This record gives sequence, structure tokens and C-alpha cells, in this order.
Amino acid sequence: EFAGGYGGGGGGGGAPIERAVSAALERAIDTAAQGIRHRLQPTVYQGREEVVVTTPALLEELHHRKQALKKAAATPEERATIEIVALLFQSILTEDRIPAAIRVWFARLQMPVLRVAVAEPDFFATVDHPARRLIDRMGACVMGFDSGGGPGVGEALEREIKRIVQVVEAYPDTGRRVFQTVLTEFEKWLEHYFKNENE
Repeated sequence: EFAGGYGGGGGGGGAPIERAVSAALERAIDTAAQGIRHRLQPTVYQGREEVVVTTPALLEELHHRKQALKKAAATPEERATIEIVALLFQSILTEDRIPAAIRVWFARLQMPVLRVAVAEPDFFATVDHPARRLIDRMGACVMGFDSGGGPGVGEALEREIKRIVQVVEAYPDTGRRVFQTVLTEFEKWLEHYFKNENE
């Protein structure tokens, strides 16, 4: 479990407690998100969309973004959150069982997840947070598919993960709601996929 490894347990439920995020950090997150999207834009190669970027280059890019974000942070809590979210994504991006093509989409999720983590302190306090559950579910599925499925399975999953990330990017100000929505959609997609596969 990627996201499950950070923070404590505790139950979900109830309305999330929101924390005001400093204006400078909000702007820095927006800038970083745009920069990462631009850097990790897919190009069409032999009729297939691909993002050509190595894992070291990906980690280097995110490290530079992290330094800029920490400079923009106004409080020790904001700086600590930036660091922990960066570590969470570093563990995902260095996981060999996640194909490079899918790692890129995980990298693009880092800023939307950070935006939620700095605004909602319970991101780390409960494993039930939809953003954490989404990361865990996608990571577990990718690693499971990678070892057990054929090439068609990986492509279908990659398309679905790409769609999820693009939906999350399209609604940057909706906090946990967009993560809850895409988590539900992803669960339905998996159910539908396996039902069709087994018929």
C-alpha cells in the first residue's frame, strides 16, 4: 500500500476539516501542476500515445518542483506536507512493477494530491481519505495486472488511469469530491472489466 504507509489509521466519516492554504503556496502548486503537465505531455509515436521520459528525469523534475513549493510554503506544516507527499510519490515512481507509461500518470497526480493534503489535515490521519484510497487501489491494480494480465489488460488499465488523472486535473478546486468520484468510477470500471473478462 503506497498511501497507506503514511500517517495513522483512524476512521473516516464526517465532514473534512479544512485548513487555509497560504496564497503563495496555492499559486506555486498551480505553477508546478502546469509545468508537470507540459513536461509530461504524451506524444504520438507509431500510432500510440507515449510519454518519453526516464524515471531519473521524472524524479529530478519532481525534486525541483518540491524545492520551489517548499520556498513558497508559509508554515512548517505546509513544508512537512510537501515533503511527505513527495516521499509518497517517490516510492510509487521508483516501483519497478509499475510500467513507465503509467508512472507518468501517477507523477501528474502529485500536485492534485498535494493540493488536497495541504487543505485537509485528515489526509494523513485516516486511510479512508479518497485520494489515498485511489492511489492505493490504482497502484495495487497496476502491479497485479502487470504480473498476471496480457498486453491488452495493461493497455485498458493505462487508458482508464489516464482518464482518471485528466478528470482530477480538470477539477482542481473540488478537493476530495473529485477523488471520491473517480475512485467510485474506477471501482465500477474494474468490476465491469473483470465481469466481461470472465464471461
